[in-house]
Amino acid sequence: MTTWRDAVPQPVQDDLDELLDAVLTAAKEQLRVEGALGPIALVLDDDDRTTRRTVEIGDAEDGEQVLAAFCAEVRAIAALRAVAIAFDADLDGRDAIQVLLEHRNPSAPALVLALPYRPRGGGRSYGTLRAAPGPRRIWT
Repeated sequence: MTTWRDAVPQPVQDDLDELLDAVLTAAKEQLRVEGALGPIALVLDDDDRTTRRTVEIGDAEDGEQVLAAFCAEVRAIAALRAVAIAFDADLDGRDAIQVLLEHRNPSAPALVLALPYRPRGGGRSYGTLRAAPGPRRIWT
């Protein structure tokens, strides 16, 4: 079976894998410490620096409005190579960390990933990470 990895250069795959690991780690930590997950954006620049971004969302409560604000903020960053945006989502009636993952390399697909979770003994247990192609929101 052919996958997106077959058409994407290894350095791009590495960027996406490392950024996904970093954003999932940050999201799990935020859930552990704060008990809730607000949107998190991590960006990878041309100097191999990964930084966390926040966006002033004001009164926006709609998920699409928050996502649009993050995407607008991220698009304004010069020398940006890849981005991951994580937020709380509902996946078939279960809580999940949803991640939008995108790389500027046009051979890399935009991905939407979901990691379901549920409370367990004062912490959380995590299910299986699911992935699907998604729309490009940063490099359109």
